[in-house]
Amino acid sequence: MAAEVKDTAASPIKHGHKAVGTTAVQLVVKNPQTMYKGVLLRADDANTVAVYVGGASNVTANNAESTGGMPLPAGSSMLVPAEDATDIWLIATASAQDIAWIGA
Repeated sequence: MAAEVKDTAASPIKHGHKAVGTTAVQLVVKNPQTMYKGVLLRADDANTVAVYVGGASNVTANNAESTGGMPLPAGSSMLVPAEDATDIWLIATASAQDIAWIGA
């Protein structure tokens, strides 16, 4: 199998942490934050509840059919194939949850 070659310039690695609570927040607020390889999210081991990940500001911390986000329990990781980190939204059922992220 041949390796995939992209015709775009290498993207610098970007990273950070995001505090998440009971109101939906964008992972990154700066526009745009282009990610050629997606964004890896990791929920802190000390989180007391799952953080829910979605693609819009109306993401909810439940299993609602049209708005419920993907749960990310404490200590878990998730690769989000987003091309722009500003498209990732987070919410939880408790305050002071932490998400670490890295992307390129």
